[in-house]
Amino acid sequence: ASNDQRLLGGFDGRSSFQVPGRVFTATGPASGVILNTDEFGRGDIPDGPEDFREWDFERDAHDRVPFGANQAYSPVDMYTALVNATHELTERTTLSGMLLYNNLRTEDGAGASTGQLLVPTDNPWNVFGEPAVVNYRFFHPDFLDRGFPVFTENQTVTAQLSATHQISENFEGVLTFGGYREDGQSEFPVFVQPLIEQQVNLTTSNAFNPFCDRCNTVAQFGGGASMAKEEVTRILLTADARVNGEILDILPTGSIQSSFGGQWRQEEAGINYAALQEAGLLYDFGQLADEELERSVWSVFAEARVPLMPERSGTGPSPLELGIVARYEDFSDFGGTFDPLVSLRAEVIPDNLVLRASWNSSFRAPFLEQLLDNAQP
Repeated sequence: ASNDQRLLGGFDGRSSFQVPGRVFTATGPASGVILNTDEFGRGDIPDGPEDFREWDFERDAHDRVPFGANQAYSPVDMYTALVNATHELTERTTLSGMLLYNNLRTEDGAGASTGQLLVPTDNPWNVFGEPAVVNYRFFHPDFLDRGFPVFTENQTVTAQLSATHQISENFEGVLTFGGYREDGQSEFPVFVQPLIEQQVNLTTSNAFNPFCDRCNTVAQFGGGASMAKEEVTRILLTADARVNGEILDILPTGSIQSSFGGQWRQEEAGINYAALQEAGLLYDFGQLADEELERSVWSVFAEARVPLMPERSGTGPSPLELGIVARYEDFSDFGGTFDPLVSLRAEVIPDNLVLRASWNSSFRAPFLEQLLDNAQP
């Protein structure tokens, strides 16, 4: 897929699919110059300013891929274990349980880190004879052939316990408890700004060379190429109680199917950053702080399906049926919301044509992980 965003009206001019990007000097063109990749490939070191050409908008004005924008996926390693059990406690009561474990590991290719480097005249790789500003796209020396890998592992545990009790001939009650926990970890290359700047300012052969494509050694990075980890945790606890059944002998058109009950949910999410991220020392990262969020939600609901016409054959749904649903939810962080739904089902041609219409209002609070800054896993 093309990374050219000019048709959408934007570009940042860094040509960051090419390494290095634009180079600016006091005496050079105002638009900057760029390494002539028609003659210089990966690992080739330029000898002088003649090895660079003037930056050209049509050829070079491409937005870079933002960090976190996945471009390719490795084969997925996934391990799953599932246990289900059902037990008839009494003639009227049945217990059922489920336990699910899942482990998912992936290696994604994501957008790279970029930085603007001020290169002094006495940097041994500076061929311009004057200070230069270089827009540089970093490659970790351990992953030169793999772009910018992000190693991710997610472990999830889901548990559910339900009890179903036959209250009467027409009604049953269902009580359900559930739990979900997800632990995600991402590890990815990062570049420490103070250490890279220190290496750029060296006057020896171990100085960082920002004028070539992936030619720097581990020594030239001087510890500036590292790996960072982020950990994200998500927890959901639920308790749900409901009664389902038929209300008979109220309407001449048939019985009313009904359901009513309530639910409680507790949601938690947190993210822990690496120390380098928290200190704000990395290219392409602001100063980040660990976060933990939580909310509780209470809700009640009632639902009814009302037949407006008798069943044609004595079995099956009414040819004209009205549905009514009412739900109230109270969020500890967003307040309360009442959301009704009204629907109509009409069987115009038996077994061939059914028309449906509905009206409703709805509200969905953002997931807690959406409120966490820069969550990656």
